[in-house]
Amino acid sequence: MLNKRLVSSVLVLIMCMSIIITGCTSNKPEETKPLEVADDPREGWPEELVIALIPTEDEDLIKDRWEGFRKYMEEQLGIPVKLFLGTDYTASIEAMRNGFVHVGYYGPFAFVLAHDRAKAEPFCVVLRDVASGVATYQSLFLALEGSGIDSLEDLKGKNIGWVDPTSTSGHLFPKAYLIEKMGLTYETVDDYFSNVIFTGGHEPSFLSVLNGDLDCAPITSNNYQRYLNAFKDHPDIGKIKVIDKTEPIPTSPFTYHADLPESLKEAVKEAFLSVEETPDGDGSIFIPVENSAYDVIRKTVTALGMDPEDLM
Repeated sequence: MLNKRLVSSVLVLIMCMSIIITGCTSNKPEETKPLEVADDPREGWPEELVIALIPTEDEDLIKDRWEGFRKYMEEQLGIPVKLFLGTDYTASIEAMRNGFVHVGYYGPFAFVLAHDRAKAEPFCVVLRDVASGVATYQSLFLALEGSGIDSLEDLKGKNIGWVDPTSTSGHLFPKAYLIEKMGLTYETVDDYFSNVIFTGGHEPSFLSVLNGDLDCAPITSNNYQRYLNAFKDHPDIGKIKVIDKTEPIPTSPFTYHADLPESLKEAVKEAFLSVEETPDGDGSIFIPVENSAYDVIRKTVTALGMDPEDLM
């Protein structure tokens, strides 16, 4: 028979070991769950962001002026950024509609069409008059001194150049202004002139008047001073004059496609609004804008008896 004292000692030893093991087990940290991987904040972003600009003047001049901003956007977004200049507004709208353009800069009338056809959402505009905080511009009717044209009444039977069918300040707003002031209709307003052409841009319109090829052409007030400076050596630059101007027009909006990832839209908007000065280099800045700001344009389309599709 085993010694009772030995058995008792063994039992005590087993109990002590059990307590130690149990204690070690109770202090063992709980098994940690694997960390959840956060969604990629850039999921769905394009490999390259394409920004379409308004073809208001020479393509090389526009690209040179916006090159610094293009590089800035690349740094902010971390993806390549490309500038796109279509032959006209319609080309830019179609490029966005087909997914080739992600951010588009449109004239107000062109934006109304881009909103309907290409899901363009406005997010900012250029504010040039920072002191007033008013983001509007006007259409200026240009003519030359000595041409005998001093008012809208003097344009009857003359040659006029519109910029583009969808140009706000180069066609539709000044056309609506003529209809109102001269008692015309959308169907008969072009008959007021002896000849009507589309020049394809605000700069060509300016030069056509300056060179005497056109009697009159309306252009955006945004570029007027720039053109005066750019062609200051032209022999007739001192003869160019403004014979009339329209009511204020909402500034052209920068837009992005509605179907872009929200993270990309937020990044693009933040990058634009963080710039201290726009590429125009005139002290202007970018400020936010809402879609409702362009209701006046939609009302003008209706007043002209048009449908946005008529702009195509």
